[in-house]
Amino acid sequence: MNEEFFDCLVEETQSYVEAAMLGQTRQWLLTKGYTEEYANLDLPHGHVLHDHIHKHYLAVKRDMYECEQCGRILVETRDNRFASFSADAGECTHVLARDEKST
Repeated sequence: MNEEFFDCLVEETQSYVEAAMLGQTRQWLLTKGYTEEYANLDLPHGHVLHDHIHKHYLAVKRDMYECEQCGRILVETRDNRFASFSADAGECTHVLARDEKST
């Protein structure tokens, strides 16, 4: 992710909390481009924030995969395709493997 996403996260969350404190979440949703139908669902605050943040997250996230045989890296592009990069070593180095210590 980038700093712009996290700045957006803070700004949008703060904006929503302020609207919630004033009892204006429905108006907030409508000004953010949500439909009347969505606003009328009267979802819990956590669900609304999840949906709103997830929308912004999907705009910046990119998937990456590593071939376990050759180490080639595939990176999702903005047009939902994949760019391919070869590993310098020509073998799988598991650079995208999950760090078991951080779980």
